[in-house]
Amino acid sequence: MAACSTGLTPRLSLDFEVSSPALNRTVDAAYRSGALGARMFGAGRGGSAMALVRRTEAERTARLIQEDLLAAGDPRPGFVLV
Repeated sequence: MAACSTGLTPRLSLDFEVSSPALNRTVDAAYRSGALGARMFGAGRGGSAMALVRRTEAERTARLIQEDLLAAGDPRPGFVLV
């Protein structure tokens, strides 16, 4: 998934303008925190991001993503850990 997601996210962002700076930061932060894969999905100019992480790393990854987004001045993100 990581290789596929890494290639799709920038392409979708450029070709269809379906991303945002906050979504791009979210995906980047997920990878920096050790996610196995990450990408944005959903409605254009908004949407959501999804990250594939090991269960043992889920809370840590969410915390690191939140810290990154808040440091950039983005709103506090919501997380669904499953």
